[in-house]
Amino acid sequence: MGWLCTVLRNQFYTDFRMRKRELEDPDGAAAAKLATPAVQEHGSDLRIVWHHLGKLPPLQREALMLVAPQGMTYEAAAELMGCRVGTMKSRVSRARAVLAGSLGHSTGPPSSSLPRQARSVGRPSAPVTHGIRLVKETTVMGP
Repeated sequence: MGWLCTVLRNQFYTDFRMRKRELEDPDGAAAAKLATPAVQEHGSDLRIVWHHLGKLPPLQREALMLVAPQGMTYEAAAELMGCRVGTMKSRVSRARAVLAGSLGHSTGPPSSSLPRQARSVGRPSAPVTHGIRLVKETTVMGP
């Protein structure tokens, strides 16, 4: 009979703890304030990246895919593609720059790969770091 009292006491404590965490929300106002990101947004972002990857030149795309997602070293990827390590680093760098530029995360490919007249076109006026525009903070002084 003592065990029954212990079970009932533990059930009371469990119910009491649960009631502290629960919120009465009969009209759903508190639930409406809670937001979770849609699951499909990540999939659409990935589709955009794959679309832009498909626009890369084949050698740059292959170099980027070997080094970035597959985690190969530059040396191993260069040996697999039959080129020098410097060429592999250059291809990966240019592919990253073009991909980042097409996704809006940097100013685009290195200027040396663009024709002279296109080098200054589309450059933002303020410096951009990791896709975030830098803004100076201002402090308002009181009277």
